[in-house]
Amino acid sequence: MFDLLLGKGNYVKTDLLKTDVNEYLKIERTAYFGEVFDFILDYANNSDLLISDLDLLLKQKLYWDNIQIYTLDAESISTDLVKKLCKMYGNLFLLKISEYDYTFYIEYKLRKMCTITKLIIYDKYAIDKIIQPEIISYKGNKHLKLIPALIEIIILYDFMYDPKKYTEWWNILENVNKLEILALNSIKSSLEFNKEKLIVSPSFINTKLSNLKKRKEKKIKKIVKIETLLEFVSDTDYLIISNIDNLDKFNNNLEVLEIISKNNIESDMEFLQKFLNKYDIAIIYKEHTLYIPKEHAMTKYNIYMQYNDGKDIVKERIMSIYNNTTYQLVSYDLRVLNGKLYKMVDPITVMKFIYISIWTNIVYQRISVYDDKVFKDLINNKLSLLKYYRNKIRFNGKRTFAGVYINPLINKKILNVKNLNKNKTNYYCFEMDE
Repeated sequence: MFDLLLGKGNYVKTDLLKTDVNEYLKIERTAYFGEVFDFILDYANNSDLLISDLDLLLKQKLYWDNIQIYTLDAESISTDLVKKLCKMYGNLFLLKISEYDYTFYIEYKLRKMCTITKLIIYDKYAIDKIIQPEIISYKGNKHLKLIPALIEIIILYDFMYDPKKYTEWWNILENVNKLEILALNSIKSSLEFNKEKLIVSPSFINTKLSNLKKRKEKKIKKIVKIETLLEFVSDTDYLIISNIDNLDKFNNNLEVLEIISKNNIESDMEFLQKFLNKYDIAIIYKEHTLYIPKEHAMTKYNIYMQYNDGKDIVKERIMSIYNNTTYQLVSYDLRVLNGKLYKMVDPITVMKFIYISIWTNIVYQRISVYDDKVFKDLINNKLSLLKYYRNKIRFNGKRTFAGVYINPLINKKILNVKNLNKNKTNYYCFEMDE
């Protein structure tokens, strides 16, 4: 590589400066590492592994820089692949392990070639068991299985409220618009009711219509109304995700308020419990994994109220809290409603969380007792909200941000260093067992 960059007297070659960067990278990677990339892709193809690659999904692939693979057993796959690479191309490979996020890095000649990450949904299932992957033909002899567009869109939306990437926002939005065609096909496919149910536990989520009808017949009065919860978040640093512009639109009565917090969940629960003391109810929370590749810092907490209605112990979800502003800058707008000040996340951020809701509900529908009609109504409601907010996206003008920015790469290194159970993390070819 340095021979290409340096001419006589250690000066950069003038003809290189006139070359398009992407074209140079394509030549460089194809000439020096193309064979290794092809070997890894053949392995992924033959092993039916899931790959994340936006350019390939958009049919604009120019060259390979790092092949990102997601699988149930990242350790055994990584070990087996490295052994085969060492045998085929020599002992210049290195396997690095990030125990924080269960990712294995394969380097060749000090260059990262492949990452293999463990991703399991509800301790049992791979992503492609939940939602149909995109199958892309590559070089005529490979049929690569890609992460669905729905999930790639969620990842892209992060970049559109990252102030460091403001020069790329329009290009990112253009890619999102292209992916939405594929994503909508996946979502519509998920609305088909003849799919195999992957029931794990009826207690995971239960939306049986019989239960809902029974509750309606009892005419149980809602103890904590949405107006009460809105009062809790007014004039605070909480950011509201839910649409409160039109509470009756899209059949959306905001039974559950969704917000973003900068606090740890223990502090949020303490504040909320004090605020709701007069209602004589207990509140509890449950942490939920979102199963989104490349997203390890974000956590969702569902908040439930629990009380005795005179006959039974009732448990009902009233709020969801995301912890984004503890590590990420989030754009918001100030809004005055009924004399109170609220911080509303901007339409771009709302759309990201709508897609997250669609994805997580697809997961719940496949692995739990989730009534098909309830699921269909919810997804159609989310699709209507997407259309509503898509027309509100603006990049012009000043944007206000809340939160703390943490560089993802630096944060990952810090978390790996803090890992008290950290074992040996670097393995060379000669250290791999035969």
